[in-house]
Amino acid sequence: MHGECGEKGAEGEKKEKEEKEKERKKRSRSRSSSSSSSSSSSSSSGESKKGKEQKKSKAAAGADAAILEIREVISLIKKSSFEAFDLLSSQLDAAIEERRQVLGSNYARMELEAREAIKQAKSRLKEEALKTVRKSLEKFRTATKNTISDLENNISRTQSNLSEWFGDQREALAEEVRQAIQSAQKRLRHEAVKLVKAAITEFDTVMSAEALNSVEEKSRNVMEEQATAVGDELQALKDDLAHRSAEAAKRVAELDERKEAAGKEVTRLTECLKSFGESLESTENEVYNVSDDLAATLEKEKTEEPELVLADLHKREQAIKAVKEGLEKIQAEGNQLREALQKANEDPLTRTVAAVELETSLASLKKLTSKIAVIFMTIGDTLQDAESGIERTKKKAASAKREREQKELFARFATPDQVLTEDAVKQLAEAEYELTLQQSEFLEKVRTAFGEGPINYENFARLRQMLAVEAAEVKARQKKLEEEARLKKEAAEAEARKKELLKLEATVSVLIQKAEAAIPDLATTLAGIEVDYADFILKNEGFKAQELLTGADGLEGALGAPSTSLEAVRNILDEIDKVLAPDLPEILDKEAKELHIKFGRAEARAQRMRKIIEKAREKAKDLAAKEERQQKQKQEFAKLQAHYENDGEDDEDDDDGGEWQS
Repeated sequence: MHGECGEKGAEGEKKEKEEKEKERKKRSRSRSSSSSSSSSSSSSSGESKKGKEQKKSKAAAGADAAILEIREVISLIKKSSFEAFDLLSSQLDAAIEERRQVLGSNYARMELEAREAIKQAKSRLKEEALKTVRKSLEKFRTATKNTISDLENNISRTQSNLSEWFGDQREALAEEVRQAIQSAQKRLRHEAVKLVKAAITEFDTVMSAEALNSVEEKSRNVMEEQATAVGDELQALKDDLAHRSAEAAKRVAELDERKEAAGKEVTRLTECLKSFGESLESTENEVYNVSDDLAATLEKEKTEEPELVLADLHKREQAIKAVKEGLEKIQAEGNQLREALQKANEDPLTRTVAAVELETSLASLKKLTSKIAVIFMTIGDTLQDAESGIERTKKKAASAKREREQKELFARFATPDQVLTEDAVKQLAEAEYELTLQQSEFLEKVRTAFGEGPINYENFARLRQMLAVEAAEVKARQKKLEEEARLKKEAAEAEARKKELLKLEATVSVLIQKAEAAIPDLATTLAGIEVDYADFILKNEGFKAQELLTGADGLEGALGAPSTSLEAVRNILDEIDKVLAPDLPEILDKEAKELHIKFGRAEARAQRMRKIIEKAREKAKDLAAKEERQQKQKQEFAKLQAHYENDGEDDEDDDDGGEWQS
């Protein structure tokens, strides 16, 4: 439908106008012929009744035929296209007018039916026209920059061809068309900007000069292709392109520098690995040399003096430890080298420069590290052999030393015949073991063990053992005696302390009883004083100075005896505190604390009354001074009043004299 409407031009419109004019003339001729036929029918009114019935039947058949013909046209109008509607509607009008006479009374009904059919057809065609345009508008949603121009031309032709069918929707539909075109143009502009920005953002991932050139060429091509579509954003996109291109070029330059630095670093690490391998090989040779030297020294155990062999073994041990320390340093260097190689291998940039070299270096380092473990095992075995040899040689040297010292000791006390007499045994015991051997049981043991004669060197070791045992037994007996003496002393001290505590407990009990007897009397006495002097204590605001002093003196006198008793109780409590000891019964301490609480209450009561006395005297002093000032003021006022009175009498005398004289 849209294609047919698009192909119809001005020539078709002209033909339609000519056909409409012909139809109008034809309808006018039909109306004139029908009027003439009506005049002829009126002239034949004198025919016979039979002829009238035939005519009536013939007229009814003609009307039915006319209705069928008209309805055929109506059915065509209901299905008509835009191009055929005007022609069919004209034909329908002409058919009704031509058959007006034939239709007779059916004319009005058929005319109404025709008008309704035309109205419905117009409504249908209007909807189809709107659907046709809106269907064309749907294509704008998927329009591309290559098809949007053709779509705009097609929609313009469709609007022009179908404009008469839009009716009151013409302006709204025109606005829809404008919005659809604008939306498509906006979408295409957005897509174009998006394409250009996508091409520009590829600069952010550029990592090499080759990639930079490729992205620059691609982005320029996209920019040229979309230059028209992006509209007024073209300059901003060009600026962004230039900025990102410059940033990418700067980044590529920095990457090239980093690649060069990474290559140098890999070369350095390779050299370090080579030096590491050489150091490890040298250390391995040292380990084998030290191991051989140790084996040679251990062979000397059989032939040389233990002291000489021990000194040599110590030297070998130090040499092994030195080699071990050197190997540990090499191992630390290897760990650092491995970390550096792994870090370089994990760096994508460094891998792009020297991936093969890094993999090779890491594999070589792994082999060397395994070799270090083997060398450490060799050093451990060698060091263990050295330590075992040293321990073994130490025992031999110690044994030789003990033998030598024993011979020297025997020689000190032996006779020229190399035997020990009984006197020599006594001297040996006193000098070496601090034993005094006169006619002790130990000498009998010696005679039983070695006989009555002197003792030779072969029995000297056993003699020393017997002396050591005897010395230990003597010391044990002495220690036992000292322990028994200490226990006796502690028992005596405990007994004395027990007696002392009993005495202290009795003393404390007596003191507590005295205090317990005195404190209730004190409390009662103080309470009585408070009652006796209640007015003075509680209601002394209106007292005069003398009354305050009298009350203070009376209260102070009343507190004299209780104060003495308080002091006596305080002394008792102080004595209790001095005598109380931690190991006395707890009940005494508890009673003493309760006494302190009761005494504190009584003393606080007495102290409150002492403060009342002190304040009363201060107040009396102030009141006395005030009363003295008032007395002086009264005296001065009396003098002044007397003076005024005397002056008045003198004035009266003067007045009397004046009158007399006058």
